[in-house]
Amino acid sequence: MLFERSQASGSLGGDDPEAFLQHAAQNGWRPALEAEFGATSPGMLRAVAPNRTAWSYLFDLGPESRVLDLGCGTGGVACRLGKDHHVIAADKSPINAAFVKLRGEQESLPHFHAICADGVDLPIADAQLDLVCMIGSFEWMPTSWPNENPEAIHARVLSEVFRVLKPGGSLFLGIENRQYLGFALGVADPHARIRHVSYLPRDRANQLSLDLRSTPFLEYTYTRSEANTLLNNAGFANVDDYWLRPDYSTPNYIIPLNNEHIIKYFIEERLNPWDYQGGRSFVYKIFRMLPPREVAEHVEFFGFCARKPE
Repeated sequence: MLFERSQASGSLGGDDPEAFLQHAAQNGWRPALEAEFGATSPGMLRAVAPNRTAWSYLFDLGPESRVLDLGCGTGGVACRLGKDHHVIAADKSPINAAFVKLRGEQESLPHFHAICADGVDLPIADAQLDLVCMIGSFEWMPTSWPNENPEAIHARVLSEVFRVLKPGGSLFLGIENRQYLGFALGVADPHARIRHVSYLPRDRANQLSLDLRSTPFLEYTYTRSEANTLLNNAGFANVDDYWLRPDYSTPNYIIPLNNEHIIKYFIEERLNPWDYQGGRSFVYKIFRMLPPREVAEHVEFFGFCARKPE
């Protein structure tokens, strides 16, 4: 099947978000999420997993560091960072923002604010932040602007992120790889739920999306070089590329893609074939055969660390 209908939603609460928020306020954020997702669901794991912020050890953060989690979802990243830093959690969904505000209050986070905001127009003054993170949210941002070019929306978001960062501040971007090997082998794109769509030229991908789901293809992801170009064009320098395993939401491994020796070690000694079941089994087999520099171009999840010049 070329197209799989997604059950995912960008906003919590389903058909009755007010009842969801009331549940969270009266019974606690965790019981409300468990009722929403299921106690052992991937959505619940993303809300509570301790390795949600494993990537933060790449940065020199202290108690006074000011961090923005842009596209905060259920607060899994923002609330964990909020235990040790000054944090702004932002989401374009007013329900998500209200939920994360409740969560922050219930967890008694000392320097925590939740706001409803779109990445193209951040209500934050210039040069205020030490770190901005976007984990699995960047690719969704153009969906709020269906009549605009998605890459132009992404460029605008990066321009806003660059503006609010202090000189020397950093961005961490977690995003899928447009050229993930599994997509070429028939694994459906996790956003549009269409097979092979990310490998197509953008105009053909858009037409295929219109044909199959009657909506344009807006959920752009990028190759490694495309992402670096987008970041450089926004003014960022010293971009470091990482492979996040098993994914950007709960990374157990953060592998630098500019070091072929580490990639080779990871493929030969740490990559688990049991993580590649069903249609993904060929991904494991091909990764074992490819040279490390080729693996680096076709991993599934990227992490980009980009810095604003001093």
